Amino acid sequence: MDLFLSQLLLGAYRLVEGMIYAAGGILSAILSVLSISTYRSTGLPKVKYAIGAFALLSAFLFYEYLEIQFKSVGDNPYSEIILPVLVLASIMFFFLAIVRKK
Repeated sequence: MDLFLSQLLLGAYRLVEGMIYAAGGILSAILSVLSISTYRSTGLPKVKYAIGAFALLSAFLFYEYLEIQFKSVGDNPYSEIILPVLVLASIMFFFLAIVRKK
């Protein structure tokens, strides 16, 4: 009985985790589209950094969602290098959007 309960809880945990990653990915994709719209209407160069940051964040969250849903996606050893680089690049883009003068 304990094995069944632990498997049930693990399944629920993975479901919630996947939903959080999917929601974050959808939100960051929406923010990317809104940033593109803002850039087209205002022409502010700083918005380009926000577009890049939201796009990279969306790619990261989408990959994490796929990794949870399909275990074979996460078997790639390069993902252990690429995913942290995506997050770091996203943070750098946000940083540049804030501190750039023009």
